[in-house]
Amino acid sequence: MAAALLTGYLKPATVTLYCQQAIPHKWLIDARLRLDLNGEMKVLNAPIPPVTPTAGTPNVPPSVVHPVLIYADLIATGDSRNIETARMLREQFLST
Repeated sequence: MAAALLTGYLKPATVTLYCQQAIPHKWLIDARLRLDLNGEMKVLNAPIPPVTPTAGTPNVPPSVVHPVLIYADLIATGDSRNIETARMLREQFLST
């Protein structure tokens, strides 16, 4: 989802939510989520704090993880379209 938001290039097949702490129970209820091991959503612990827009990461909404994490997730899939999108992210958000 984050790659789609930042690049407008992909239509995501899965959604990964990174949380700093446990996902709030109320949010699960409000979103009507239930456990499905074959589902299209993953909830993981965020390995780095969320990004707030700064000069180093312009145009990154506060609800989106750091572009380096998005980049790593895309590269790890091995999918050619995801890798192409990762390159776009690197050029737009990670190059210095």
